[in-house]
Amino acid sequence: MSLIQKVVRGAAWTTLTSVLARVGSLVATLLVTHKIAPQQYGEASAALVVALSANSFSTLFIANYVIIDRAQTKAAAYISNIVHQATGLVALLGVLLFTGPLSRALHAPGMTRYLPFAVAAFIVFRLSTVPEKILVRDLRFKYLAIVRMVAEILYSVVTIVTAYRGWGGYALIAGTMARTATKALLFTTAVSWRDWLEPQPFDTKLARRMFSYGAPLWIAGVMGYIGANWDNLLVSHYFDAGVMAIYSLGFNLAEMPSVQIGEQLCEVLLPSFAILEGERRRQALVKVLLVVCLVTFPFAIGLGATSYTLVHAFFDPRWWAVSTVLTLLCLRSITRIIIYPLIQYFQAIDRNRDQMVLSVFTTIVVLGTMMVLGSRSFVVTCIGVVIAYTLQLVPAFLILRREGIPPGKPVLGLLRLGLACVALAACVLGARALLDSHLPPALLLVVEVAAGGVGYIVAALVFARPIASDFLSWLKRGLGRDAPATDAAATA
Repeated sequence: MSLIQKVVRGAAWTTLTSVLARVGSLVATLLVTHKIAPQQYGEASAALVVALSANSFSTLFIANYVIIDRAQTKAAAYISNIVHQATGLVALLGVLLFTGPLSRALHAPGMTRYLPFAVAAFIVFRLSTVPEKILVRDLRFKYLAIVRMVAEILYSVVTIVTAYRGWGGYALIAGTMARTATKALLFTTAVSWRDWLEPQPFDTKLARRMFSYGAPLWIAGVMGYIGANWDNLLVSHYFDAGVMAIYSLGFNLAEMPSVQIGEQLCEVLLPSFAILEGERRRQALVKVLLVVCLVTFPFAIGLGATSYTLVHAFFDPRWWAVSTVLTLLCLRSITRIIIYPLIQYFQAIDRNRDQMVLSVFTTIVVLGTMMVLGSRSFVVTCIGVVIAYTLQLVPAFLILRREGIPPGKPVLGLLRLGLACVALAACVLGARALLDSHLPPALLLVVEVAAGGVGYIVAALVFARPIASDFLSWLKRGLGRDAPATDAAATA
């Protein structure tokens, strides 16, 4: 099977299963909002963010070296696993010592009862990290996709059942524990223990290379995590856990297109970019970036455009304020979709310091903006987040220029896709204006989605036909329905 077929089929599997899993997660979210009050939801979410922070800060990213280790040495996997588990235990158990001060700072007194269980969930989750990287290195995307889908489905089922049995905020903790345990079990059993657990002689030179590779990624990962998650904690600090729950839920819904579609499409790019070289890789980046945006933008913009109808159709009235957050933060999701392919490219060419600089810049701008605007009003905070994340595109495209990729072509392509998104939003809002008083919200949502979908397809064919042609061409090759092509031609 050619590289392009592996890439397209891997992307198809990861995206399809991720979307299916996320639909289940969305249904679970809609159902549990009728059983969990915002305050309880916010306190449990705060505990999960704190535990996830400890997990992220102690992830040194040397495990990512396993993906690009063409020699596929067992020593690299063994060193990665030992370091990863040791640092994780220290950080996750250590955070329990600060439960009291953290709960007071976040105005979330109930967080203390959830945090020990959240910590346990992430200790289990860390067992799956190195086996998962080995599976990515071996291009086993189908298995990865299925496991992630199963884990998300279990999360949804467990969360719904426990919420309806009156567990309150513990329902979120139970669902998270089910998800992390499932991934740990299925990833670790899919890889031979000898590939990552069998003791190996310590190789000093290899360890140095791994830490050198991982250090910039660690800084980038920590800063990226802070920028992407500590806004929740700042909202809780400025307002309370109930308001944070509204923000967090809207944020998570807005993230669905970028995480469940954009990120899944881009996951196959790191090993693929690592195989390509020079000009072929640069050409591939531009085309992949635009195709990923072509596929993902309509979901992000469509979610924001239909947010009012969606929330009023399915959410408990206590959560209706989510629609405002969702409308604004879907624009933030757009910037993440653009950044994902660039991150994979930087890692493939060992420009991890570029990713580090980008993450540090973004986090400083995001948190700085929130600290300046956060205490003024909830809506102003959301607007500040969107502006801050949009600004990260400036250094990102400057880095591309330095790497010999003129930003003109990708920027022009993104503007063309932007026009198609404007058409989508106009069709949605037009349908709502005409039919809002005549249809129930659930049926109106169906009409809005259909109108937006048709509007986007027509506009994309008018304004972004070359990008649409690339997408259809890759799809045919990936399905084996086109004439054989070399990997160079197919990818570029």
